[in-house]
Amino acid sequence: MIVITKVELTTTNGTVITIDPPGGGWTAVIPVTDPFTVAEGETTTVNIRFHPDRSFQWLNGEWEFNPNFDCTGHEDGGDDD
Repeated sequence: MIVITKVELTTTNGTVITIDPPGGGWTAVIPVTDPFTVAEGETTTVNIRFHPDRSFQWLNGEWEFNPNFDCTGHEDGGDDD
């Protein structure tokens, strides 16, 4: 699960738009295409892709933000020592 506490966008003309979430933030549960295990003492890198084109929608005269991610895979590393 990912928790997003703020979204900051920069338009093509340089205007910065900040979107603050209600409460503690937005949460997104990310489906994985290839299940993985995180082992104690090892590093696992997970590739998470954010889809801005699917995350912003114009509804009822205002912008809605519903974060959209996917997990495209992972890489197992060696010991952290």
